Amino acid sequence: MCSMAFLHVRPLSDKDGGSKSTSSTGSQNETSALGTLTAAGNTTSSEVDAARKIVQDAIAKMRVLNKARFENPARNRGRYSQDAESRKRQAAESATEGFPVLVPTDEMSRAAALLAELEAEPVTLQKRATTWWMQGLKHLGSVPWGPDASYKTYRNVIDYGADPTGSKDSTAAIQKAIDDGKRCGANCNGSTVKNAIVYFPPGRYLVSKSISVLFGTQIIGDANDPPTIVASASYIGLGVLSTDVYVENGGVGPDGNALEWYINTARFYGQIRNIKIDITATDPTAYVAALHYQMAQATDISQVTIVMKPGTTHQGIYAENGSGGVMSDMTFIGGNFGIYGGAQQFSASRMTFNGCSTGVQLIWDWGWSWKSVSMNNVGTGFRLYNDGDASLPGSVSIIDSILTGISKAGIEMVMPSDSMDKGYTGLRLIMSNSTGRGTGYIILAPGYYHTYVIGSTYFKGVRTWSRRAQYYTREPSLLGPARSGLAVAPYLERARPQYQDRAPGDFVHLKDLGARGDGSTDDTAAIQAAFSRYGDGSKVIYVDAGSYIIKDTVLIPPGAKVVGETWSQLVATGAKFGDAMKPVPMLKVGSEGDVGSVELQDLILTSRGPTPGLVVMEWNIAADFPGSAGLWDVHVRLGGAVGTQLTPAECPPIRSGLNPASCQVASMMLHVTRRASGYFDNVWLWVGDHQIDDPKLDDPLNNMDQITVYCARGMLIESQKATWLYGTASEHSVMYQYNFEGAMNVFSTMLQTETPYYQPTPKPPAPFAATVGIASKSDPFYDCQGGPADGCDASYAVVMRRSQSIHISTAGTYSWFSTYTQDCISSQTCQKNLWLIGANNGDNVRIEQLITIGAKHMFATRDNGPIVLASDNFAVSKHPKWSHISLFQAPSFGHLEPERFAEKNDCRLSDNSYSTENVPVGTIASFSNDGSTLKNKEGEDVYNFVTIVNLTPHRLVKQGGPTPYQVEADFADVPPGRARQFRVTLEGTNKRFHVHIATHMDDKYERRVIFDLGEMGMGWRELGFPGNGLGVALVITGSEQYGYYNSLQLNGAGWQQRIKSVIQNRQLRHVVVPGSHDAGMNTISTSASGWTGGGVNFNTETQSLDLYNQLRVGARYFDMRIYSINGDGFWSAHINDDKEKSPVGATGASLDDLIAGVNRFTTDFPGEVIVWFIKGMRNLQIANYNFGWSADTQRRFLTKLEGINNRCPDLPLKDLATGGVWIDTITMGSYMTSNSGRGCVLLVLDAGAVGSGLEKKRPSSGIYSSENFRRDDTWPNKPTTEAIAAFQLSALQNKPRNGSDWTAADGTIKDDYFILQWHTTKFPTELSLARSIQGFANQETNPSLYHVGMSGITPQHFPTVIQVDALGLFHTSDLSEGGYNPMLQTLCIGLNLYMVSENCALSKKRNPLPSFGRSPRRGNGKRVFTGVIFANGTVLDQRPPDFCSMCTFNDTVAIDRPPKLTAEQVLPMLVLIIASILRTTLGIIMVDMININWTM
Repeated sequence: MCSMAFLHVRPLSDKDGGSKSTSSTGSQNETSALGTLTAAGNTTSSEVDAARKIVQDAIAKMRVLNKARFENPARNRGRYSQDAESRKRQAAESATEGFPVLVPTDEMSRAAALLAELEAEPVTLQKRATTWWMQGLKHLGSVPWGPDASYKTYRNVIDYGADPTGSKDSTAAIQKAIDDGKRCGANCNGSTVKNAIVYFPPGRYLVSKSISVLFGTQIIGDANDPPTIVASASYIGLGVLSTDVYVENGGVGPDGNALEWYINTARFYGQIRNIKIDITATDPTAYVAALHYQMAQATDISQVTIVMKPGTTHQGIYAENGSGGVMSDMTFIGGNFGIYGGAQQFSASRMTFNGCSTGVQLIWDWGWSWKSVSMNNVGTGFRLYNDGDASLPGSVSIIDSILTGISKAGIEMVMPSDSMDKGYTGLRLIMSNSTGRGTGYIILAPGYYHTYVIGSTYFKGVRTWSRRAQYYTREPSLLGPARSGLAVAPYLERARPQYQDRAPGDFVHLKDLGARGDGSTDDTAAIQAAFSRYGDGSKVIYVDAGSYIIKDTVLIPPGAKVVGETWSQLVATGAKFGDAMKPVPMLKVGSEGDVGSVELQDLILTSRGPTPGLVVMEWNIAADFPGSAGLWDVHVRLGGAVGTQLTPAECPPIRSGLNPASCQVASMMLHVTRRASGYFDNVWLWVGDHQIDDPKLDDPLNNMDQITVYCARGMLIESQKATWLYGTASEHSVMYQYNFEGAMNVFSTMLQTETPYYQPTPKPPAPFAATVGIASKSDPFYDCQGGPADGCDASYAVVMRRSQSIHISTAGTYSWFSTYTQDCISSQTCQKNLWLIGANNGDNVRIEQLITIGAKHMFATRDNGPIVLASDNFAVSKHPKWSHISLFQAPSFGHLEPERFAEKNDCRLSDNSYSTENVPVGTIASFSNDGSTLKNKEGEDVYNFVTIVNLTPHRLVKQGGPTPYQVEADFADVPPGRARQFRVTLEGTNKRFHVHIATHMDDKYERRVIFDLGEMGMGWRELGFPGNGLGVALVITGSEQYGYYNSLQLNGAGWQQRIKSVIQNRQLRHVVVPGSHDAGMNTISTSASGWTGGGVNFNTETQSLDLYNQLRVGARYFDMRIYSINGDGFWSAHINDDKEKSPVGATGASLDDLIAGVNRFTTDFPGEVIVWFIKGMRNLQIANYNFGWSADTQRRFLTKLEGINNRCPDLPLKDLATGGVWIDTITMGSYMTSNSGRGCVLLVLDAGAVGSGLEKKRPSSGIYSSENFRRDDTWPNKPTTEAIAAFQLSALQNKPRNGSDWTAADGTIKDDYFILQWHTTKFPTELSLARSIQGFANQETNPSLYHVGMSGITPQHFPTVIQVDALGLFHTSDLSEGGYNPMLQTLCIGLNLYMVSENCALSKKRNPLPSFGRSPRRGNGKRVFTGVIFANGTVLDQRPPDFCSMCTFNDTVAIDRPPKLTAEQVLPMLVLIIASILRTTLGIIMVDMININWTM
């Protein structure tokens, strides 16, 4: 029987019998016919035949051995033996494990390589214009505490002979690149002085056997063009990349498992990223894996794609043991398993599985967090059991994940049971969705699960075993962009920044800036100088491999971007860090109250010698945008490494008394302060329990010698702002590993701790008892009266007090030792308690999927609060006997209000510069035909106007022009935030821009204006006045500190991205955008559509530019009126009345063309937010009969809209989700980062136009109803510009912008999405070929916007959309790209930068334009036009030398170097011009030049 199932169960089974091989190698006595030849071009047929036979035999053995290992994986045993006798005892327990893998002989290797080359399919490399920066950098790294001064920390595989075309076998070359420098491989259990980057340029690398990835290796491919490692058909081995190698015939290792190069729980420090691995050609039945992946802390695998062949035994990752790390941004295609195996703990994020038979099979774990998983067309999503020995995973959290096209089950597991040793897997589904079919007993049907829990749960201290749905509210500040398929936005995630758009020149080397990194020189001053110079992010600081001595605090300022090389070491040492009573940070990330972005990655923070007063990192910065301040792969390591003077020789593992004060290494590892926020991804805080560096390098059985060093505190989080912990761990501090003290708004995936191995010798807080409550006010209280919560026998794993909105989705907190002995584990006597939960926490403190080992109490609360015994929650009886809770809801003391701090970057009224002084509105010019001639009547004064819109904090102060030639002065200041119409003028002080007026030009536009902004570092543009008596506007926005935008040229098609940092936290209704009225009416398509309503160009066309170019000139809101013609195709149309049976009008662009236009734009300029408001939705018959759509037509229309790319699906709307919001109140940042940063197209249907009973929204497809969108789109229906202005200025005053949902007496929302319709509705008799809709707009209505419209716009009253006809035109006769009008785009940029920024109710962030004491920046980081644009459209990107800025030009053919006019030549020219002006009796005319300067 087949039935729908999301989660189904299977019975426990006996252990299957697997084939057990005792030999791991091929025969060493095989007769070889290969000789020494390995090159494909030099082989004979007999050698090829011999090679085939050797490889066939090897693959046959490989099938048996790989299958045996697959069926009998080795899991962690939770113990570590130092002595040989203990290992013998463990060998008996391991008799059924440790199945070997095939170790190819030299002959096998040569045969496989030969066949690989014979069968190769080489590729032709396409040379890129630019490469990723890593390949182009200098590599100055060194390892000063290592034994080899010539050691290479960076190696490019091509330099070692690897072939990127795929025509030659690259196995040996890649292995050589990895191994070079006597690195830590066989006979080495760890090293801190042999780290290396192994870089793969773009290409296709052919391999024929497993490649061993050594301890401390970073496998990094080109981030812009990831390379592919291709396993050949002759491939021999288990994992193409293997991170831990089994020792042939090695017996049992110190951890009780088969002997490997590294103990899997101590296989630290590794990276694999930006790589594709293709195993489709390998043997389909040999259980080949792309990765044999056994790792521990401080490891990361990301941006990896694995391609497998469907219907095979291929595995993406085989990982039978380890103690976890972080994996993210991985894609698995095809194969039997995406991931097969288990580990103590892992955090996995953004994992995609396409077409795998099983996405993930977990054969064991204690805790594994799965975040943002996509399963597409897989058989089974997650299988949670071990087919071989019937063991089960401990717990699984599946968060923000979508499983679609499932043919069997989304999750398959043993029937859950509240009993030891069976059905104990804890499961949490959080915001997850699954569709598919399945067999077996159905626990959950397919569907969307807000939350679902299986396992033991605690509410108000009472235990219940649960299998039920459960609802909770997410903290909004922790959420990222909405994701299609999820009803509530997911928790924010941010992948490691790799700076793909940066060139090598955008990086500076720390060693080039004076730091030595030699492990002895004091580099403090040099490092601080580097941050002082480049800490603004203008350059990425590359910390070359080395050990950098720091003897005082280094301040890392907002904006800093830092990339380490093979975990560059920053080393605290010296007297400054010597007082445990007065701790001092080594790294201070921002000062208190700082807001901004900081990005640090690939660093190790450590110490040398005694530093009891060291705070390794103090994190003060608050992110200016969610996730913008963070750490990626940054780790703390205190002791246990060469060069630290904190090794077993100085700090031995004593079992009584105290080590000397010289073994006190820190006061605290990481402090996230109250006003901070941070994003921490793969951060391991480790106080050494053993020496990482193998001292002998001669035997895989060498012990990892233990040490005793003391750090008082682990990670203290006091932040009340959004903080994310993705795959973090804190181990071996004296008092606590994590302390959430007054913390709020924290989300964590897997959180892991270990108690110090030496405790309770001494008991905490020794040796820091004197510092309790003094060095840190957040310390636990130690009364040592013997209660379960006193913490006086061993460190707390986690302390949580006075905290709120903390969501820890998975945690493993372990206590393995009691004074270096492990007999305490199964009896839970290593310590009394692991978690201290205060009785004064606020709402929504949740700990999920908690595993504890070795402690009597999982949780304890003082003051008679709940106590949770580990024995009440045992999952298994075998060693290590661990306990599990699926959900612990901490008791709430009541809602806690966060502290309110005055932030440095808070919006301040004192910064505001908007002027309320009276500024004349100006004259609305009457219509004039296109062209500015001199043919006016004798004695008639003809004016032309220039309007200056000042959206800067600077006052434009009049300076005036050359008085001998100034015919009329109409000058006045332009206050900040205001506009003024002049019969031309502007002003300032020490910076000037110029307005030149010329006349008697020999073309259609005899009068011209020149805007010359050269002295401000910007461009020069010449424009013909559009008509007699008409005006031109110059819009300037920005500031000296921020940089400027102006209306000389379009400010980039993706203008929202350019000001993202300013608008991203504002709601959609509070971001001003240009709008296009009747956006599809840029053409008349009567002949194509087949419908005519009598409309022609002059009375029906509202636009001249097609949709793509309307977007390019800045439009982001589109008034779309879509109709079907005769019930068939869909077209835009402009008609007089939807309800008339025989409407008048015409059709415009087809819907297909409109969709093509928006799709082209979102591809070319990603990250923008585009709104289509769709009206009409009726049918126009050929016979002019107009009626509503049928249900079928409506469905076809919505399906057609689904052809728009990058829509905005599954918004959390008011009527769709509890706690939902209106479309207009969602932040711009949420929209802009949708669709993986591609932005989104918001489709809204006018609910009033949708027929009764018809489908009016498809939220899952990003199509919404206006019922979810509060907007004011009142049609003025006025025939004159004066009437439009009066109507809309009144409407503006009725729109108080205060961010509230205050409702007027008539029920309308005042602060809504307000469309300012700045276009007239002319009577039909007023329109003609000479006086068209667009003509009136361009010549009369649109120019008035910049002085009359601006007179009503203030920080408290502004529109969301400024909607116009004739969008983007200077002249209706000029549709060339050079003739596009940037004025409206620049106006909207300026209103967002300046006007809205002065409204502190809407813009919580400080106005970006005033300097408020900051030093000037080098502009706004975007390119500013500095060239020349002539009246005929010719554009020069740079102003030529000796350019005549006061000249006008009709012939620009030879403008490369225009003539330089001397002062003697200019003066007669000006006199002639003025004389000519006077002779034509123009009367009051613009003077030739007016200079405007302003003072900052």
